[in-house]
Amino acid sequence: MESREEFAEEYTFKERLRLVLIGLAVGGVLLFGWKGWVLPRWAEFAQTAHCYEFRGLSGTAVVFYTLFVGLPVFLALCAMLLFSRRGLKILRDRQFPYKGEKVFRPTKIKRGRAASIIGWQHILAPLVFVAIAIWGGFQARELVRNVDPSKFDRSQCVTAEPNS
Repeated sequence: MESREEFAEEYTFKERLRLVLIGLAVGGVLLFGWKGWVLPRWAEFAQTAHCYEFRGLSGTAVVFYTLFVGLPVFLALCAMLLFSRRGLKILRDRQFPYKGEKVFRPTKIKRGRAASIIGWQHILAPLVFVAIAIWGGFQARELVRNVDPSKFDRSQCVTAEPNS
């Protein structure tokens, strides 16, 4: 009995071009929004975070918790959305790439234990970011504890003037 290698179906040139153009368009919009809108507002807030308070939490604490906990949790959610469904399909079909999945280059189909490992890697990928968020929570708490509010420059804070 001869062992025959199976390969997954590849995208056609047109499909590849379409996917690349869609990726560039979506990536360009996200990059433009990130660099042109999010980062400038975040930088402005971070400069004057000590002037704000949100539900009993100082603006400085918001900065630390956003960076050390919020960002990793966001990345965990993104990883979950991108990888978990694919991992479930790999486990369901017991093959990688899963049945019907097209690929960009010649890819041998893996079955059995190798496919299961790849499927579980896809499903468990978000846990790395969850672990970073848990670690970050302790780091943020310690940083907030060590902040001395008396050392901030209060001249940057804009006070609300009453209406006359």
